[in-house]
Formats: sequence, structure tokens, C-alpha cells
Amino acid sequence: MVKPQDDTPHPPKKSSPVKVKAKPATTTKAKKTPSSKPTKPKPVQAKSNGVAAAKPKSAVVEPKRNLWEEAWMSVDVGDANRKRLTQKWQDRNINRMGKLPKEYVEGVMNLTKSKLRIHQERWPSKTKGNAYDRASSILKSVMTVQALGDVVVKFDPTGYASIAWAVVSFGLTLIQNNQERMQRIWEASEYLAVLLARYSRIEALYHRVQVSNATELGDAIVNVYICVLQYSAKVKQSVTSKRLDRIIQSFKSLTQEPLKDLQNAIQGSDEMVEKWFRQIMAEQQQFMFETQEEEMKRVKEVQNILGDVSKSTSMIMKGIAKIDKTLSGTSVSFSDSKTRRLRFVKGKFKHSYLNGYSPVI
Repeated sequence: MVKPQDDTPHPPKKSSPVKVKAKPATTTKAKKTPSSKPTKPKPVQAKSNGVAAAKPKSAVVEPKRNLWEEAWMSVDVGDANRKRLTQKWQDRNINRMGKLPKEYVEGVMNLTKSKLRIHQERWPSKTKGNAYDRASSILKSVMTVQALGDVVVKFDPTGYASIAWAVVSFGLTLIQNNQERMQRIWEASEYLAVLLARYSRIEALYHRVQVSNATELGDAIVNVYICVLQYSAKVKQSVTSKRLDRIIQSFKSLTQEPLKDLQNAIQGSDEMVEKWFRQIMAEQQQFMFETQEEEMKRVKEVQNILGDVSKSTSMIMKGIAKIDKTLSGTSVSFSDSKTRRLRFVKGKFKHSYLNGYSPVI
């Protein structure tokens, strides 16, 4: 890259005889500059790969730990799963889902409503049961993430959570004709959606509250995220396979052994997270109670100070009023020296008032 920059000063030798060659040189430079420009957006595109995107975003992120990235880069997830999870889905609508919460939340909401509508049309008498309850639970979970909004972006700037939400969307796309299969897909999609929403709330509190056991809580959350990514990779593997029974394999990976493995693997970490989460909530409530007591003490102190100030102020203003009354009531026969003396006393009262003193009249 240094040699083409060293060639630019030498064109003066070619300028007179070879003007035509100088122009292609400028055109090649114009080609090089756009080629250098796409290298800047590449880290933005690399957000889907998950590795290079964390570096430019690290300066913006307020939380000390990026727990989703720690899970993504862990040995337990592995290179094979990372490569699998960055591949595109066969469904275009899932691929269009962005990595920001407002983008994938909207996609999951629309898909949930459309699939519930299909279920209502085919089994109107049974809609109020399993499907309706599961769909409402998914919508509540999505709305929880939607309410957190920018908070989710701060602790997940690289958008790894969108990988798991894409699995929820994929499960909803499998809802078709078979009623029993539909119910199991509803259950699996609901389980993952509720889990993701609950941990969004937990992590939002984790980054906001400073406690002594925050490191252990963060490690437990990372373990849960690792299990979620492993489950997502198994579902993705069945989707991208070339087998003829790909749909059946996708259904099995979503609802059977991989889901059970996820539930079993998460159980230990989830109990640990709940334990620390309760401690954080208890400590936060205690802290809020203590701060409220301190605030009430400060309010009383301020009220006492203001009361003392108002008393001294009223005394000073009474003294000034007395002097004004005396000055206005003085006859013309009073000597100028007496008038000057009274005005001097009035000035002293004003000076003491401005400097916080309360002279006794």
C-alpha cells in the first residue's frame, strides 16, 4: 500500500508526453478509494459473525461485561456451532429480522399473531386452549423485551440474543396442519421466548445494580446463554441439512431431545441465577429503604435551615422597615449628619442580610 502512494509524486515526469497514462492512474486511484471504503462497514456486517463487531461497540457499551459475547466466544459453543449459527435461514422472513430488539421483536409479534389466526381458522373450538395461552405468553415475553428497548442494546450490542429469537420465529413457521405437532411447537416456542425475556430483565437489573456477588451472577447468566446457543445450533443444524425429511428433523430438534437437553442443562444455572437474583432484589429494596430514610432526614434538615433563614430574614426586614419609617418621618429640621447616620445603619442591615448575619435590633 505504500508503493502506490509513493508513485503519486512522480507523475510530473509523465505529464508532458503521456497525459493519457496519467488519467488511468487517477482512475485506478479512484477505484482504490472505494475499495478501501467498504472495509469500514465490514465490521458492521460482521455483527452477524459476532467476533469483530464487539470491538467497535465496546467503547459505547456501559456494562462492564458483555455476557452474550462471553457465551458466544466460549469453548463450549465451539467454532462449528458459531459457523452454523451465522449461516442464513431458508426462510427469507427470518433472515430479514434485524439484530436490534425493535427489529426482531416486531418480527416475532407479527408471526405469532398470524399463526394464531391460522390456528383459529382451522380449530376454532380449541383456539382458547393451548394455542391461545401459548401465543399470549409469547407476546407478553416479546413486549417485555420491547419495553426494555435501548437497555437491551447496551448489554447486547452485537445482537447475539437475536439468534435465539430467530429460533422462536422458526418454530412458529413450522405451525401448519397437524394439531398435535402444532401444540408441541407452541410449547417449545413459548418456553424459549419466556426464558429469553426473563433473562433480559435479569441482565438489565444485573448491569444496573452494584452488588458483591455480581461476578458469580454474571457467570451463571453466561452458562444459561451458552446452553441457549447450543440448542439454537442444534435446531439450525437440522434446518440446513440436505435430508429429505428436513421438516421432520427440524420439528424433532425443536421439541424433543435438544429441548430436553436445554431444559436439563439450564436447570442448575437457572436455579443459581434465581438465587442471586433474589439477593439482588432484597439488597436493592433494602438500599431503596435506606436511601428513602436518608432522603427524609435531608428534607427535615433543609426545612429547619429554611425555617431559621426565614426567621432571620424577617427580623432583618423588620429592622429595615423601622429605619425606613424613621427616615420618612424625620423632619426637614433634622441635620444632614443624623440622616446620613440612619442611612448608614440601614446599609449595615442590608449588608448583614446579604452576608447571612442577623443583627439584633
